[in-house]
Amino acid sequence: MTTWDGFPITREDIRERYGEPRSMKSATTLKPSNRTSRKPVDPDNPPWTEAMLGPGRTRAGRGASPKATKVTATIRLDRDVIEHFRAGGRDYQARMSKVLRDAIRRERSGA
Repeated sequence: MTTWDGFPITREDIRERYGEPRSMKSATTLKPSNRTSRKPVDPDNPPWTEAMLGPGRTRAGRGASPKATKVTATIRLDRDVIEHFRAGGRDYQARMSKVLRDAIRRERSGA
């Protein structure tokens, strides 16, 4: 039996008040368990329940792409080619892709 300030305390008292001890050392130190909240409940401000919160909401977004259409590639180009496309403003990589795609179509059609 353990005593605390001269009062006898049994293991059952400790378990009832502080939960199951991990060891006798933690049982004799009489520290509350960190596993549960010991805060008093304010009757004017009770904790939220699942019923009070209602069903969850999902955010609308673009979602996952069904299929990756682009790949990352490293390519070495002449400086003047890059400067030409960059001078056209933002989205220069898309314009370069369009020019290359048009060249592929012309090559396939035999023109």
